[in-house]
Amino acid sequence: RLMNRTHGGDGSRPRVQKIDGPSLQAMRQENPQLLLLDVRTPEEFRERHIPGSRLMPLYTLNARQHELPADNGTPIAVYCLSGARSHQAARQLINMGYTNVFDLGGIHRWTYGFDFG
Repeated sequence: RLMNRTHGGDGSRPRVQKIDGPSLQAMRQENPQLLLLDVRTPEEFRERHIPGSRLMPLYTLNARQHELPADNGTPIAVYCLSGARSHQAARQLINMGYTNVFDLGGIHRWTYGFDFG
């Protein structure tokens, strides 16, 4: 389920959309170009991650902007451990010009019943 809570902006700028695990799973099935970014550290990623997610630690996001989709309308979802880094990453993506940004928050929101890598 998409949540109506959004972060920041005065209504004229795109906003980060909160998303829960089942909604993210459905979105991934409906939209294969969705990019799922894990913004945690490489060590955290190795311990467990959502299958199909791409590691791009928060501290590397700006430097690795060239690796992100050229189409600013491409849906991008982010997650971390607790939600703090994913919130920061989502705001950075909006500031980079992306218009379809979703914040899962912490990896625990990936809900029981879904596999981890």
